[in-house]
Amino acid sequence: MPIIREEHTKCGATVAVWEISEPEPLLLSLLVPNEKEQQHLDRIKAPQRRLHWLAARLLATRYLPGAREIEYSNTGQPRIPGSATYFSIAHSAGHAAFIMDQKPAGIDLEQITPRIRKVIRRFMHPDELAHATQSGSDDTLYIYWCAKEAVVKWLGDPSIDFQNKIRINPFIIERKGEITAAVVTAQGILTLPMVYENFEQYMLVYTI
Repeated sequence: MPIIREEHTKCGATVAVWEISEPEPLLLSLLVPNEKEQQHLDRIKAPQRRLHWLAARLLATRYLPGAREIEYSNTGQPRIPGSATYFSIAHSAGHAAFIMDQKPAGIDLEQITPRIRKVIRRFMHPDELAHATQSGSDDTLYIYWCAKEAVVKWLGDPSIDFQNKIRINPFIIERKGEITAAVVTAQGILTLPMVYENFEQYMLVYTI
């Protein structure tokens, strides 16, 4: 299992990234799916999505006792029945990422390509667009996108308004840094600290 990075954050979370270099038969031999897992896998037809699912499940089993019993909430959050550990999974192109924590957690990983320019107005507030335009970098756009995706996983509400209910506060872009998100919820506005990192043409963002 080629885990290319593993980090234990200052807040106690564990973050790992795996480069998916194995073919599907090898991933299958490493996981040996149980009946429930095999039924889920059989419903996935796209070859790359199957690799993503297998790699993510193997990452989870490395760090989480009971990961073979993962269930999904009605909002898509993974969970292990009876476990107090929170975790989140992401994948893009040839990598998978994982975070676990003792509090709600979210992670996102995206390969950096120019295609994001076509969809920025779907998820970015005009104030965020103005800030991103100053940097002139696709990296900045991906920080916004990945941060908002990680917030959705942390919050467990995929229906939330990306543009107006999740706002990323202005930041100075570096290769790795911290940002904060202002999230509008029924309980009020919550401030969520996050870490972003650019590595190997991927953007990784996770909650802390």
